[in-house]
Amino acid sequence: PNIVKKEVPYDAILLGSGDRATPTDIDTDDMFFMIKDKYIKTQKFGSTPATSVPSAITLGMLYNYTNDPFSGYPNLTTLQEQKLITASQKSGWYYKLEDDGEKNSAKATVIDNTVYFTSYSPTVNSICTVVPGESWLYAVNLALGIKKYNWSADSENRGDKIKKIDNQFVGEATIVRTPVTDPCLLYTSPSPRDRQKSR
Repeated sequence: PNIVKKEVPYDAILLGSGDRATPTDIDTDDMFFMIKDKYIKTQKFGSTPATSVPSAITLGMLYNYTNDPFSGYPNLTTLQEQKLITASQKSGWYYKLEDDGEKNSAKATVIDNTVYFTSYSPTVNSICTVVPGESWLYAVNLALGIKKYNWSADSENRGDKIKKIDNQFVGEATIVRTPVTDPCLLYTSPSPRDRQKSR
C-alpha cells in the first residue's frame, strides 16, 4: 500500500506518576508518559468561531512502549513497521514502571532527542526496619520510545535498557562536563554533595 508521511509539529509533555510522600509504598501502578500537545499555536477554545475544546487524552490514546516494541530499529520486521505507523498516530506513549512499588522520582531531562528519567523501587520488607530501595535510570528516544543504550553488560541493571544508579531516592538526571575522556557524563543526585555517575 502507498504510505503518505505528514509531519505534525507538537510539544512533548513528559511526566511520570508516583507519590514521593510515600516512597516505600509497594501497592502502586505507576507509569511514565510522553503526551503530544498539537495545539502549539495561540488560539481560543470554546464556542463558535473558536476551535472546539479538545477531548481529554486517555491511556488508550497512548502507545505502550514498555516491552520495546521497536527493538532492532531501524531494521524492523513488516509487523513492527505496521505497529510503528499505528504508534505515530497515537497521542504519545507510556512506559509501565514494572518493579513492585516503582515510581517516577524526578522530572525528565531531554538531551539530543533522548529522554532521561529516573525511578525508585522500594525494598519489599516485612520487618520493622528501614531498608534502602533501588534507583533506576531510563534513556529512551523521545519520538520512538526505543532504548538509547545497551546496559546488559552490568548484572545489576534490569535487562539492557534500565540502569541501576544507587540504593537511594535520586533526583533528576543532569549533564555534567568534565575534563576526562568522556566529555559528557550523566549524573543523577539527591544533592550536589552525593552525586552518582552513570554512563
